[in-house]
Amino acid sequence: MKTDRHSIFISVLAILLLAGCAGSTGTGSPVPNDTQFLLRTVSDTMDGDKPYHVYHAIYVEKDRSREPYRVLADFRYTPTENLSDALDSLKARGAVLKKTDTYGLPAEWVPLYRYKGQYYVYQPSEAGNLCRRILSDSLLVFWFMDEPMPYVLNKATKLNDSTFQVLSTDYLVKTPGFIRPEILNIYIIDKTRRIAVWEYKARSDTGYHYELVIPKSSIPLFDMIVNYSPQEKAGEFDFDSLSFPQLLRNRRLLR
Repeated sequence: MKTDRHSIFISVLAILLLAGCAGSTGTGSPVPNDTQFLLRTVSDTMDGDKPYHVYHAIYVEKDRSREPYRVLADFRYTPTENLSDALDSLKARGAVLKKTDTYGLPAEWVPLYRYKGQYYVYQPSEAGNLCRRILSDSLLVFWFMDEPMPYVLNKATKLNDSTFQVLSTDYLVKTPGFIRPEILNIYIIDKTRRIAVWEYKARSDTGYHYELVIPKSSIPLFDMIVNYSPQEKAGEFDFDSLSFPQLLRNRRLLR
C-alpha cells in the first residue's frame, strides 16, 4: 500500500509539473504561452535513497534577447577551456604562426540545422556539442567536447565570390579517423544570410566531412531549438539529415 501511495503521488506530481510548465522552461523563467514545445517530460530517478524528478524540454525559442541566444553567440575562452596548453604544444613542436589573408571570411561560426523543412540554430543539452568553429588569421579552431583544438593556417585561397579553400596543418592530433580539417573548402550557398557548407578532411583521408554553418552575426536570423535538461544531460535532438552533394549542386537551401 505504501508503494501504491508513493506511485500515485509521483504520477500526480508529474502531471502538475508538466501542466505548470506551459509558460516555463522548468526553472521559473517565463516563456510565451504560445511557445512550441517539441518534447516535455518529467521522469523519476533516485539520488541514493531519495527520489527526485528530472525535467526535460525541447522547444522553439523565438526571442533573440533570451539567454540561449547569448550562450550560443559567446565565443569567449574560459579558464578551463582555452588555447593556452595547445599553443604551448604547438610551439614545442616547432609550429610557426603567421598571418594569413582569409579574404574577409567571418571569424566565428556555428552549425545550422534543418527540422521539418525549416532551418534552426541549436542549443544542445551538452555544451560540448555546440560545435563552434573559429577562423582567425593564423589558426583554424574546432571546439570539441573537451577543449578547443587549433590547426595552423598555411594558406587561404579565394576561388570565386562564393568559394574558398583554407589549408592548415594538424600538429597535435595526428590520429587517423579523428577530425583533422587540413583541407577545408567553404561554399557560400546563401549570400544574404551567409549560410555556408564546410567540406573538410585530413590530407591523408579519402572522404570529406560536411557541415552546414553560419557566422555568429547571422544567429539572430534564425529561430532556435533549445534542448533544456537542467538536472541531467539528455540525448541530443534528431534533426533532418541533409544531402550535401545536392546542396552543393544546387548552391541553395533545400526545403
